[in-house]
Amino acid sequence: MESDINSTNEGQKWITLKSFRFEAEAAVLAARLEMAEIPVYISNSIIASTIPMAGDHVHLQVPAPAIDHAKAILYDFNEDLKHNEETNFREASKDDIAFQKALNESNKSKSIHWVLAFVIALLIILLLWASGFNRDSFRIY
Repeated sequence: MESDINSTNEGQKWITLKSFRFEAEAAVLAARLEMAEIPVYISNSIIASTIPMAGDHVHLQVPAPAIDHAKAILYDFNEDLKHNEETNFREASKDDIAFQKALNESNKSKSIHWVLAFVIALLIILLLWASGFNRDSFRIY
């Protein structure tokens, strides 16, 4: 967590709470801070959109007097993210495995039909070619 003083606005010091690679990531945390009535400022968003993947250039800043409250919200926000990552995973049940197997089998049978159709079409073309078939035999004079 960074705590550099980056800018002043109307005499008030703003402190970088956290830096992000993308503005959308900063906007999510900014919304959480604004719900707690903490003013936020997202700086360098134009640079980050102009030169993507160049590093953590988007800075989420809060006024100096609100930094402690903002850090507490940031901590809760990070804990929520960790909890969501842990609870979103679940082991596959036997029904899930059976469904996946049935889905794979139906996809295999569809691809077998296409291969079979291709082989039959190829055999017909080869038989026509071997029998001396040409386009001129179907011309109307």
